[in-house]
Amino acid sequence: SSSSVRQLVSWLASWILPGAMARRPILSFGVCALAALNFCTWTAPSNFFAPPAGAPKAAEIDTSTKRAPGAEEMDTSTERAPRAEGTSAAGSAMPKASLKMLLSATDQRAVVKVLPLDETGATVKTNQRGDWYPFFVNRYPQKAVLLTGQIDEVHAAFQKLSEAIWETRDGTVRQYFHFLVPVMATSALIGSGGENIKHAQNETGADIFVTHAPSNEDLVSISGAPQSVSAAVKWLLDTIDANDLGSYAKFNTAYHAPGSSDEQTELDLHIPEEKLGLLIGTGGKAIARYQRNTLCKLSLDTEKGTLKIVGHLGDVEMAVRYIMQGLSVKPA
Repeated sequence: SSSSVRQLVSWLASWILPGAMARRPILSFGVCALAALNFCTWTAPSNFFAPPAGAPKAAEIDTSTKRAPGAEEMDTSTERAPRAEGTSAAGSAMPKASLKMLLSATDQRAVVKVLPLDETGATVKTNQRGDWYPFFVNRYPQKAVLLTGQIDEVHAAFQKLSEAIWETRDGTVRQYFHFLVPVMATSALIGSGGENIKHAQNETGADIFVTHAPSNEDLVSISGAPQSVSAAVKWLLDTIDANDLGSYAKFNTAYHAPGSSDEQTELDLHIPEEKLGLLIGTGGKAIARYQRNTLCKLSLDTEKGTLKIVGHLGDVEMAVRYIMQGLSVKPA
């Protein structure tokens, strides 16, 4: 800038005053050379670093947006073409509904036998071995099953599963199932003063109860005749969809970190002598129930009072909780 030039000139003038250069001849010569070099690079920097004559030119970089001949045009605008209802960005069918059920280990075995449910169009995802819902429901350990797809597909899949499950139960006419819904769906299900849930019970004939759980999911219990339960499940799916809670489909069935519960292990559990009868039950029914509902192998040494539990780590952990809960119950 002009001010910088004036400062440089003023500074050089102090050096060429009479006697200044004579007293410092070498330093004066260096300063003058530096000033000359600075002047040359400031006035014509491109020429100072110019390549020798005849040297090849560097390739030019085209920073324009012009396309090369034959290149495909790319749309960089943020405007999107309208998406067909029920499809994903890739054009495939988008899961619009989901139904997360809680089942005993026995019920889940019945479910696995009828999979896959290709004829319904729904996708079924079950708990991995060793993975359990963290809380007991009606004093029983539970595993999660997730159905996803369109509403009618999910409802059809539930009907297929409920038929398979009910064949393995006691054969009673009345069905009962437990479902998990996101906490944000609970208010829509219950309604102001319980209006919505009362209306659903009257319309379907099923008993419907919502229980708050210590997690980000609440428990919906539905019981009644098969056709009433089916109608109530349809109401549940429609209500979640009507309130734009389809993100529930992103929920999964995992409650443990991958690989943390599927290692094989065994554990010896000491059983007090006075509890042995409670553990075994009449005709061995109690210990058979513990084994059936935890997917573990149980071996009891009555002389030592030791119960050996063998299975996946998560299953063994659940077996210990389940058995200790059962042994803590006081006889009626």
